[in-house]
Amino acid sequence: MQWYYAIGGERFGPVTHSELERLVQAGTIVADTLIWRQGMNEWQTLAAVRAVNPAWIAERRIATPPALETPEADIAPHLSVPDLTGHTSEPEALVYAGFWPRFGAYLVDFFLWWMVWQIFVGIVGTVYFPAAMAIAAHGPGYQPKQDELMVLVRFLGAACVIGLVWSIIYDAIFLIRFGATPGKLFFGLRVVQADGHPLSFMRIVARCMAKALTGLTLGIGFLVIAFDEHKRGLHDFICNSRVVKKR
Repeated sequence: MQWYYAIGGERFGPVTHSELERLVQAGTIVADTLIWRQGMNEWQTLAAVRAVNPAWIAERRIATPPALETPEADIAPHLSVPDLTGHTSEPEALVYAGFWPRFGAYLVDFFLWWMVWQIFVGIVGTVYFPAAMAIAAHGPGYQPKQDELMVLVRFLGAACVIGLVWSIIYDAIFLIRFGATPGKLFFGLRVVQADGHPLSFMRIVARCMAKALTGLTLGIGFLVIAFDEHKRGLHDFICNSRVVKKR
């Protein structure tokens, strides 16, 4: 069973029934989101479909199946997706976000991420690494001894792990719910797969790991955004993701 859905005047799909249920569980598709599949005469909201049958509508085949050579995308409604004004519009191509909007969004996200990370590191350091906190309190001019260096290395390792875990949590919370982090929301951007679908949780995790890898390239992995046709960073190449302008 193949479903289509519309968000912000853009049509997405097809997705399988299980994928549609996952999008509902994630909050990407809500009660007033328009959905459609073969056998339905027009786009209906998720709430309307559930009202007819809480277990979803039983699958029906159209009376005259399309020719085999007809692309599946052409099967979806000769019906266009209504927008919030009540007019209709055809699906539009993705518009990729350039380097500077992404850079601005990164600064906003980094500031928010850094503030919370500092709190987490301070709590963990106070509870589990009091010796490291005492060494750090000496200031930048202090020359630690060899045994003190080992204490600092363990503490820095823990701080890096906290940073990575917090990055995954930060991205997962906002990308699953809103399709964009606070910085990207501020600049009118969102993160999607190459086909325009929302990112799955595992792809979000992989993208966070890839961003950490991109950081090891001394920023080169981010600079390629300015030159790539689809405005992809190294992490976007790895995870087949795109950052696009929200319509």
